[in-house]
Amino acid sequence: MPYDSPTKEGRVYRMVANARRRAEKKGLAFDIDFDYILSIMPDACPIFKKEFDYTGGQGKWSPSIDRKVPGLGYVKGNVRVVSLLANRMMAEATDDELHQFASWVMRTDVLWKERDKPDLLWRGQPVFLPDPETEELSLEVGAWNEGKL
Repeated sequence: MPYDSPTKEGRVYRMVANARRRAEKKGLAFDIDFDYILSIMPDACPIFKKEFDYTGGQGKWSPSIDRKVPGLGYVKGNVRVVSLLANRMMAEATDDELHQFASWVMRTDVLWKERDKPDLLWRGQPVFLPDPETEELSLEVGAWNEGKL
């Protein structure tokens, strides 16, 4: 199978080869192979639910091997396949930072991007806003028109 084939199999071949090089460079354990990654790889990112892009390059929807516990290396049971975007987000931010970011987006960014829509849909989905007193999320339909925002 060609290494540069723009198919699921071609991408798996490249991911395993690249993971092997990273493991050797960092002195990490490595026991995964083509068949193992192919057997655990979903058709879409399990986090964002977007189908993987196999056309080449390193786009945000390209599949990427994630180490659940980075120090354990690339070993069976410790790896999963997610989108490159998800993998980069997890690599760069702590769980608390990701939660803080998501909370901010839900509270702030949604309101500015969609403030002119009376039903507060963001990207086609209902918006859940935090109650100012309890900080619990609740669905606010028409909140903009009612002067709550």
